[in-house]
Amino acid sequence: MNRHASHVEVSPGVYRERMGLFYEDIVMGETYEHRPGKTFTIEESMRHSLRALERTPELTDQNFHEHVDDGA
Repeated sequence: MNRHASHVEVSPGVYRERMGLFYEDIVMGETYEHRPGKTFTIEESMRHSLRALERTPELTDQNFHEHVDDGA
Protein backbone atom coordinates (compact mmCIF):
# COMPACT_ATOMS: atom_id res chain seq x y z
CA MET A 1 0.00 0.00 0.00
CA ASN A 2 1.27 3.48 -0.90
CA ARG A 3 1.85 5.98 1.88
CA HIS A 4 0.57 8.77 -0.40
CA ALA A 5 -2.52 8.70 -2.60
CA SER A 6 -0.80 11.38 -4.70
CA HIS A 7 2.19 9.21 -5.71
CA VAL A 8 2.89 5.74 -7.02
CA GLU A 9 6.07 3.94 -5.90
CA VAL A 10 8.10 3.05 -9.02
CA SER A 11 10.99 1.46 -7.11
CA PRO A 12 11.92 1.25 -3.42
CA GLY A 13 12.01 4.81 -2.05
CA VAL A 14 11.28 6.43 -5.46
CA TYR A 15 7.83 7.87 -6.06
CA ARG A 16 6.21 9.32 -9.20
CA GLU A 17 3.67 12.10 -8.75
CA ARG A 18 0.09 11.62 -9.91
CA MET A 19 -1.20 14.78 -8.17
CA GLY A 20 0.01 17.26 -5.55
CA LEU A 21 1.83 16.39 -2.32
CA PHE A 22 1.90 18.21 1.01
CA TYR A 23 5.27 19.33 2.39
CA GLU A 24 4.59 17.43 5.62
CA ASP A 25 4.38 14.14 3.67
CA ILE A 26 7.99 14.33 2.43
CA VAL A 27 10.58 12.18 4.18
CA MET A 28 14.30 13.02 4.02
CA GLY A 29 16.20 10.65 1.73
CA GLU A 30 13.28 9.84 -0.56
CA THR A 31 13.19 10.93 -4.20
CA TYR A 32 10.00 12.21 -5.79
CA GLU A 33 9.83 12.28 -9.58
CA HIS A 34 7.50 14.63 -11.41
CA ARG A 35 6.28 13.68 -14.86
CA PRO A 36 6.02 15.20 -17.33
CA GLY A 37 9.04 17.32 -16.53
CA LYS A 38 9.11 21.00 -17.42
CA THR A 39 12.07 23.37 -17.58
CA PHE A 40 11.05 27.01 -17.40
CA THR A 41 12.71 29.52 -19.69
CA ILE A 42 13.97 32.78 -18.23
CA GLU A 43 11.05 34.61 -19.81
CA GLU A 44 8.48 32.18 -18.36
CA SER A 45 10.02 32.49 -14.91
CA MET A 46 10.02 36.28 -15.09
CA ARG A 47 6.39 36.40 -16.30
CA HIS A 48 5.29 34.10 -13.48
CA SER A 49 7.15 36.20 -10.90
CA LEU A 50 5.55 39.39 -12.18
CA ARG A 51 2.06 37.81 -12.25
CA ALA A 52 2.60 36.89 -8.61
CA LEU A 53 3.57 40.54 -7.92
CA GLU A 54 7.10 39.43 -7.00
CA ARG A 55 9.40 42.36 -7.73
CA THR A 56 12.66 40.99 -6.33
CA PRO A 57 15.36 41.79 -8.92
CA GLU A 58 16.88 38.31 -8.59
CA LEU A 59 13.65 36.88 -10.03
CA THR A 60 12.53 39.56 -12.46
CA ASP A 61 15.56 41.41 -13.86
CA GLN A 62 18.01 39.56 -16.10
CA ASN A 63 20.18 42.70 -16.31
CA PHE A 64 20.53 42.54 -12.51
CA HIS A 65 22.37 39.21 -12.80
CA GLU A 66 24.76 40.53 -15.43
CA HIS A 67 25.95 43.38 -13.19
CA VAL A 68 25.92 41.86 -9.70
CA ASP A 69 28.69 39.69 -8.27
CA ASP A 70 27.30 36.22 -7.50
CA GLY A 71 29.66 35.81 -4.56
CA ALA A 72 31.91 33.31 -6.34
